[in-house]
Amino acid sequence: MPISDQTRADLRARLKRHTDNKLTLAADQDTYLNEAELDVFTEWRKFDPGLFRPARDSVATSASGVLLLDADFSRLEYLQSGSNEEYREIKDMSQVHRGTGFYFTGFDQSANQRQLIVIRNGNPVASTTLYWFNIKQMLMGVGDTVKSALPNEHRKLITFCAAFLYYRDKGTAFIQSKEDWKRDYREALMQAESWYKNTSKSPEYVTSVDPDAGGGGRFASVTQTL
Repeated sequence: MPISDQTRADLRARLKRHTDNKLTLAADQDTYLNEAELDVFTEWRKFDPGLFRPARDSVATSASGVLLLDADFSRLEYLQSGSNEEYREIKDMSQVHRGTGFYFTGFDQSANQRQLIVIRNGNPVASTTLYWFNIKQMLMGVGDTVKSALPNEHRKLITFCAAFLYYRDKGTAFIQSKEDWKRDYREALMQAESWYKNTSKSPEYVTSVDPDAGGGGRFASVTQTL
């Protein structure tokens, strides 16, 4: 029977248990869950980069070449036209009057958007659809039913790390609890990494013996018929 799909409410309840019912306010629980999730993501991207791979999106410039992008993007390295021409960030502002690329010009507070200008040979690229590759911020939402981007079976990592952070903030009197949760977190992280790096977990591969290679073990691809 599969485990239930863990939501933020489930993670709050788990963290409450991890802290011996000391951390009871949802706002305080969320503070530690949010910080922990960011820490887990930092480790997770080392062995599961696909979760953080950018996706192609499109947006159009204004008549003066201004582009507004939602503030939840993580990084913008270049824009691309429909004909695959690249516009890279101009970091040397002395190149603005003759360069090709884009540069950031501030933040639109009313729309919560980053503002940038796109130019070609110093002139605005006006009313043009451009494409960009975006890795959006992945922090779990604030509602009770929202879910982390982490696979369900590994979301416990967030609560393990959150418990460690909580006891770390409690000071030296709780140093043993802090070290215990740190150990449990690192062990669970190692298990997750081992799973992702083991191709034999995939139904597309099986371990077999290749007599032509002297009987040594090897991975062989298989075809499944359903």
